[in-house]
Amino acid sequence: MSGWFITTCKAFILTAFACFTIGIFGNHYVAVNGYILGYVVTILACLLILTYTFTFIIRTIDSQLPASTIVYNVFMMAGPLIAMVCIASVVLYNTLKFRSNIANNNIGTDYIWYSESIVLYLFLQNIILFTGISDNTFETSGVIPTIYSNFLYLFSAMSLLSYNPFYKILNSYTTDGYENIEEEEENE
Repeated sequence: MSGWFITTCKAFILTAFACFTIGIFGNHYVAVNGYILGYVVTILACLLILTYTFTFIIRTIDSQLPASTIVYNVFMMAGPLIAMVCIASVVLYNTLKFRSNIANNNIGTDYIWYSESIVLYLFLQNIILFTGISDNTFETSGVIPTIYSNFLYLFSAMSLLSYNPFYKILNSYTTDGYENIEEEEENE
């Protein structure tokens, strides 16, 4: 099972690379759709890897271990992937919610900076994830090596820091492209 499953996960990660690249270099609607597909494929890849990891976690749980040790092991093994899924999900939700405003460029000027920083962090996390699942220890133990997990946590924290202004810009500084001003001038 592990050979084709890991190959499928790698294919999803490479597809996410392609989608994010299209988003970075595309124009309005193409860029938004590229980002949306990149988020979706990243979430799918992480969920597949989580399935693989949880399979190994369930197999190795020893009933003699204290509950705190089991929770710690799950947190260290699956935590980075859960963090990636959560961040990609909320960014995907907000991108879908404000899709037409983003595509028409009716958003605050700093949106592009924070959006692309989140994409960059997810891109780097995908590279780390690809490298981590390519490691032989992942196939045998179902666990991403610790150094990769730590970097995934680091980039998740950085994504979370970029998400706050990203959300505030989308939620508070979305404009209508001066349509209301033109309508008011016509009414006067």
